Amino acid sequence: MFIKALSQQKIIEKPISIFVDKVNRREYLRFSKYELRYKIMKDGMYFLGSEGELKRTVKSTAEKRQILKDESLMYYEYDEQRITVENIAGTLLCDFLNTNFSDFADLKKFIDKYSLVILKEILKENGFDINLTMILTKTKYDNIIKEIATKYNDILESIKEAFIYDVDNCYNIYNDELKKDLTPYEIYVVEMFSNKYSKAIKLYDPTKIYLECDNDMTVYHIGFGSVKEKHIIETLNIEKSLIVPSPYIISSLDLKQILFIEFKELLCIEKFPIKKCRNCEKYFVPDKRTDELYCNNLFEDTGKTCKEIGFFKYNQRKLKEDDVARLYRNTYQQKLLRVVRNPENVAYRLQLELFKEAYKEVKEKMANGKMTKEEFKEWLLKMKK
Repeated sequence: MFIKALSQQKIIEKPISIFVDKVNRREYLRFSKYELRYKIMKDGMYFLGSEGELKRTVKSTAEKRQILKDESLMYYEYDEQRITVENIAGTLLCDFLNTNFSDFADLKKFIDKYSLVILKEILKENGFDINLTMILTKTKYDNIIKEIATKYNDILESIKEAFIYDVDNCYNIYNDELKKDLTPYEIYVVEMFSNKYSKAIKLYDPTKIYLECDNDMTVYHIGFGSVKEKHIIETLNIEKSLIVPSPYIISSLDLKQILFIEFKELLCIEKFPIKKCRNCEKYFVPDKRTDELYCNNLFEDTGKTCKEIGFFKYNQRKLKEDDVARLYRNTYQQKLLRVVRNPENVAYRLQLELFKEAYKEVKEKMANGKMTKEEFKEWLLKMKK
């Protein structure tokens, strides 16, 4: 009866809030979301608990496994208390740009990380007013996501494309020579006054956002004025990271507005690029070096990140696509192998070194237009003999 009652009780929508710490290059998001719960029996009564509570309550390993597999015992419970999530600045925007909204698994991954609720306003504007309640069965939760992926993916994709247009331009993703000496914000200004114009700004609606200075992102979930000063000081002395120095936060029910505010804040951070991974081609913000070429996302089913295998994969792909590069690689390996197998043969070692030096000169000629690709290929074929 308890679960049935909650499954009929409608949720009260709460806004998404964001604060970007431009000094430390971090972003803080606050939102309410659904959490996966399991129907567990304790002392003759059922309750909804997390996976951790399930493992602590149910003693039988076989029964635990059965519950974790049984979708009829899985529910999504709405947490009225908004959570605060800290990430490297730009994480939400990159996650949004990297999501394939017509793919159920990809969309579910985005929604599970953030919230089903944060898409509600966008969908409502387009005729899909999701009837969200405090408790959703797993089937109902998944069906809502499937309906979004099937019927409303084009709306989300169009929003994504608008931000991709601005990100590609402002962060000079495709290395436009005209923009190479401009900062992202300077390119944005150029965009605003040129015939290219910003597409993301067309999504901006100032009536849908509000700035709060009497609230902050402090990760201390209690009501104001409800706890003694001494207790708070003792707590904060132990864990300083509970305080987020946010002079203001910006809130909205509309995810488009939060994405636009995040984008504008990122443009104002000096030497802080958004990049496109050379391997998986997803957008990312480098966590250390600004010249990073590969992201930290797991690549397909390899169990490794693009950063770990990207260089190898990129060269593999390049060799497949470029017959000249493949021919050079084969020629180089052939000469290197002769040196390895005949370490005392000075002539073989000299031939390898001469080949490496000659290759640099010939490659430079081709780069400067003094040699065609076909002539370069013929030279490599001669060197291979």
